Amino acid sequence: MSLLLQGFMGTFEGAPYTVTKTHDNGLEEREYTPYKWAATKFVPNIDGDDPGQSTSPMFRRLFNYITGENETKQKIAMTIPVSTWVSTEKQGAEQSREMCFYIGQDIQDNPPKPTNEHVYIVERKPMTILTRKISGYPNETTWKQEYQNILEMAKDMNVDVDQTGYYQNGYDAPQKFINRRNELWLVKKPPQEP
Repeated sequence: MSLLLQGFMGTFEGAPYTVTKTHDNGLEEREYTPYKWAATKFVPNIDGDDPGQSTSPMFRRLFNYITGENETKQKIAMTIPVSTWVSTEKQGAEQSREMCFYIGQDIQDNPPKPTNEHVYIVERKPMTILTRKISGYPNETTWKQEYQNILEMAKDMNVDVDQTGYYQNGYDAPQKFINRRNELWLVKKPPQEP
């Protein structure tokens, strides 16, 4: 099935999670277990000067991986979400970003090795996140505002979250114009040991 048709029909396989709580303020609490993801980081001087201006080079590297740029030349189904870790801590003049595609269950145990030196396979740690759905086509201003919104809601709930960064997640193909799903994830810190 083509990506365009998948985008309209919503047939992408999604990274599994469990909803553990829905809060009165609209935030959803979810648990994600460890899964493998294909990943790439923003590469200064190759991807441009500002990681917030264009994620296209990172997306293109991952898309090339799933369309055959791997050791077995295997075609891999597109999945959701396209998930990007955004560091809130500046590293020199750069802001660290890592974009990931979830590896589907059919090859989760043994994904083919990428042939591009800037693409690699990671296994994300288990995490509990706070999120809510937002629509449209978020830009950097929208994401930063949503980060502040969820951060404030977490503080009001006395929930301690990791403030070193957040995940930007898109679930739809660009050609889907209505009922779009985007989410910003903040990772909940585990309770402190007494």
